[in-house]
Amino acid sequence: MNRTSLDPVAREGAPEPQLATVELEVPAASSSRPVARLVAAGLASRFGFRVDRLEDLELAIDWSLRQPLARDVAHLSLTPTRDALEVELGPLAGSRLDLSDLEGVLSLLVDELRARRSGADVWIALRMRRPAAATSPGRP
Repeated sequence: MNRTSLDPVAREGAPEPQLATVELEVPAASSSRPVARLVAAGLASRFGFRVDRLEDLELAIDWSLRQPLARDVAHLSLTPTRDALEVELGPLAGSRLDLSDLEGVLSLLVDELRARRSGADVWIALRMRRPAAATSPGRP
């Protein structure tokens, strides 16, 4: 089986694989949210996430993108690691954002959640741990 640079499971004795970050910019229009969800779910699927976790990720991204954006474009950064998929998105309009409501919803969908302020903007970082079977060193 050929391994690509996006495959985080290395064969024994093989050098550590390079994991690529996927950067995506989508217009603030609601019609663009499905594109962001599709890209994130496709990447998560490649890394062994179950359907229910894919749906959680899609919902978390969709809910985040429904918040007021600080600009006309939302930026998403999807970074696979050996044990998780990390998503950073923003910039959200901090002055018009109900951060406690957003955190309340997202905490039900993802394993870890961080919000950071950058001036008046807010960036959301989501982390979803990979399934144990997908991170085991003996996986074929």
